[in-house]
Amino acid sequence: MGVWDEIAEQWSKFRRKPIPELEEFHRKYVSKPGKILDIGCGNCRNLLPFGFKGYELYGIDKSAKMIEQAQLFTSEYNLKVSLEVGDMVSLPYPDNFFDYVLSLAALHHLRTPARRKRAVQEMYRVLKRGGIARVSVWQELHKEESFVKWGELKRYYYKFPPKELRRLLEATGFNVLESYVGRNLIFVVQK
Repeated sequence: MGVWDEIAEQWSKFRRKPIPELEEFHRKYVSKPGKILDIGCGNCRNLLPFGFKGYELYGIDKSAKMIEQAQLFTSEYNLKVSLEVGDMVSLPYPDNFFDYVLSLAALHHLRTPARRKRAVQEMYRVLKRGGIARVSVWQELHKEESFVKWGELKRYYYKFPPKELRRLLEATGFNVLESYVGRNLIFVVQK
């Protein structure tokens, strides 16, 4: 996985707390414990708000080194998380398996429209009917495509125009429950 394997340990030390907006997502949209998947999970920090509330936790990341960091991080908190090394365009889970999906700052790393479309289709496929997903991508970039530095290394980012991501989610079959454009572009969607 190249750059992500190389930065995994540093990234995990830098990113320790879940994003604050997950508490609001939990309060507004997550009505009862169920199976929750974090796509592009990194060290699994964003599963912490669900960790001691009866949820079955799953994390997937393309970087094997990030999954190693997730194992270390989740063991610090005594969290039981089913972790997989895998690609968001071909999720290794059955259809209609999850009650909730998180895709937080992950989708914008995919370089082609076909891969972005496939990743959204996979997210839809693994969600149960009525399941809820929270999807976010960065909006701070100035160009449509950029490479953002981490030390000497560069990570690819695609800046989604808000209407493009909405169309992609709706064309896949999702119902948009809420959207927000700010520092990040955020959608809460339901299958």
